[in-house]
Amino acid sequence: MKVVASWSGGKDGCFAVYKAVKEGFDVSNLLTLMSSEGKSNFHMLPPEMLTAQSEAVGINLVKWKTTPKSYEEEFKKALLQMKATGVEGLVTGDIYEVAQHEEG
Repeated sequence: MKVVASWSGGKDGCFAVYKAVKEGFDVSNLLTLMSSEGKSNFHMLPPEMLTAQSEAVGINLVKWKTTPKSYEEEFKKALLQMKATGVEGLVTGDIYEVAQHEEG
């Protein structure tokens, strides 16, 4: 199954991608939401570090610009765009936040 990974650059997301690959999922992209050209959301990593991580694991990095106000809307847009390319699932290391979104 072709999936995309929500990628913050942190250890939980990295472990989730590792597990997905080990279980046979085709992780097509790492999706990082960027608060600006210079920093990612959440861990505030510079883009150069995110690119280095992407290259190290051999998975394409997609940087998607957002603001705190438009985060949820932009995240959904990014996922819908990837769904149109055949992505069928989402890998995330953030279990708590995913569960919250399912309730709404």
